[in-house]
Amino acid sequence: MKTRKWIVLFMLTLFGFSTTTLTGQQVILPEFGIKGGLNLSDLSIDGDTDMRAGFHAGLFLRLPWTERFAVQPEVLYSTKGTDVTYDAEFLGITLAEGETSYNLHYIDVPVMMVYSLVEGLNIHFGPYIGFLLSADFETQTEILNFIEIETQDDIDTGHFNSIDGGLAAGIGMDIGNLKLGLRYNLGLTQVADDEMALDPLLGDARNRVFQVYVGLRF
Repeated sequence: MKTRKWIVLFMLTLFGFSTTTLTGQQVILPEFGIKGGLNLSDLSIDGDTDMRAGFHAGLFLRLPWTERFAVQPEVLYSTKGTDVTYDAEFLGITLAEGETSYNLHYIDVPVMMVYSLVEGLNIHFGPYIGFLLSADFETQTEILNFIEIETQDDIDTGHFNSIDGGLAAGIGMDIGNLKLGLRYNLGLTQVADDEMALDPLLGDARNRVFQVYVGLRF
């Protein structure tokens, strides 16, 4: 039901804003291009977490609605996740300390409503839907200060919800054909599946991603 809800929302959004617009007698042409940049992500879980550096890259299509307002659907490959640090002690003795990184790989499809404040400067906001491709984790642990464990392995995607839906907002700048911007993505969908083993570890954690991007209009 969650998957159907997000797909229906996106279909309605795209259907409502997928036409080239006329302002008076002037045709405002769509813009097509590529974009990519840095992801700083984490998960909203209890405990000591750090943002994980990743990236996103893909395509965008800006569809003007008026001279100031446009709709911009995108298709992006995006890495998300978090770094969890831990330090377990007993009677002053360090039993285990280390870090585990959860790495989640998605295809994100945001649909941004873009409003131009002045020429070359805009704000954008809207929903996004993400489709989980794969997941893995990396662990570096030291036990009793002398036993080191380092491992990396894939995680069955069945432990996670296949759909990540949420909201995004940011600010962008257009300099000729170059596009620069900042964006924040707030996940509204629980990452871990309720019925799987990872649920007690991740709880109702949701994705949170801060993005810095560069784009090029063709």
